[in-house]
Amino acid sequence: MLCGTMGLLGALFAPFDAAAVARPDTGHGHAEDVPAAVLAALARDLDMTEDQARQRLAVQERAVALNTALRGRMGKDHAGSWLDADTGRLTVAATRADQAPRVVAAGADVRVVRHGAAALAAISDDLGGHRGGRGAKAVTAPEGVVGWYTDPAGDRVVVTIRRDAARATLDRLAAYGDAVVVARATAQPTATWQYLHGGDAINGGNCSNGFNVVNPTTSVRYLITAGHCVTAGGTVTGQDGSVIGPVVERWFPGFDDALVRVTNTAQWVQGPWVDTNPSNGAAVTIDGYSDGPVGAAVCKSGVKTRLTCGHITGKDQSVLYDNVNWMYGLTRFDACVEKGDSGGSVYQTGPQNRAEGVVSGATLDAGRCLEKVGLPNVSFYYPIADSLAYYGPRYGVVVS
Repeated sequence: MLCGTMGLLGALFAPFDAAAVARPDTGHGHAEDVPAAVLAALARDLDMTEDQARQRLAVQERAVALNTALRGRMGKDHAGSWLDADTGRLTVAATRADQAPRVVAAGADVRVVRHGAAALAAISDDLGGHRGGRGAKAVTAPEGVVGWYTDPAGDRVVVTIRRDAARATLDRLAAYGDAVVVARATAQPTATWQYLHGGDAINGGNCSNGFNVVNPTTSVRYLITAGHCVTAGGTVTGQDGSVIGPVVERWFPGFDDALVRVTNTAQWVQGPWVDTNPSNGAAVTIDGYSDGPVGAAVCKSGVKTRLTCGHITGKDQSVLYDNVNWMYGLTRFDACVEKGDSGGSVYQTGPQNRAEGVVSGATLDAGRCLEKVGLPNVSFYYPIADSLAYYGPRYGVVVS
């Protein structure tokens, strides 16, 4: 089964060298420790050799640490970031020009933007969503809009609409000027479940396990999975049909996660593990969690498509599932995801494997991820950072 944590700054600028971040290294002694199955999946899905994948992971590890440090130092002036998939260079968007020398000195590229994260978040709130967080009433999105996400590199919100969207909706979106760009939907996104009930399979293979979490004070253990995979007050079962435990909290729609208490501890042995060939393959060990920038490589483990990898392509995604359920705060990525993968683990791999989130949904073609019909994959996960920010204070849980 499965699990996550990350860091800050202070006097951390000194170890970050601009040339080192830009320069790929061999990764030996670090990325060479990535399990063979994960390395092979990265090479396959990112269209590179295994040696190139090792180099990419080593560079990415430094860039992600640098981004975390800069976010802590810049505060509200940090307007997002992204990794260049070819060079491994980190670019940070800044809302003030006087931040640029600091970013460059730390070892990243910088782009001064006109709108920035706060303005784009305000547009996202205006389009719809739970402005007050969990439990707040959702604001209805304009008719014909099926989703939107923040594109920090473009300093804009990308809004996806149906082809039959009304002129009034187009006019409203046009009023945001260059802070919004409109894209047409190729298909309707859907939650990647088989059925609402069931049970690496969990609930009969209808969904997948997420990450193990634990209250280190009481040693009470839990599992985080997708909210749409379970029912409030229900019981979750494992791949052999044995009970795992009751659903403590479940959020869906709006948000998409759930906390399951593991009461059948005699049957289920837990630890900080993710299966690389669900349900009974080798495992990688999870060490903390992350909230990676656009461009970061991530891998996904789920019972339907097993181990697949891709890149983060958008943050703070709002999306309409099945033309019924609005979802908010998702991360968009391009690994193959299909029905049955929901709740599965998405993680950054490298010198450390860090939890990123649990699979939520995807845009599919006749049930297939889009790469199978020659199109870029569009998949979504709910960030573990947001799950822990909510469940941590309430239940004392950390990634185990």
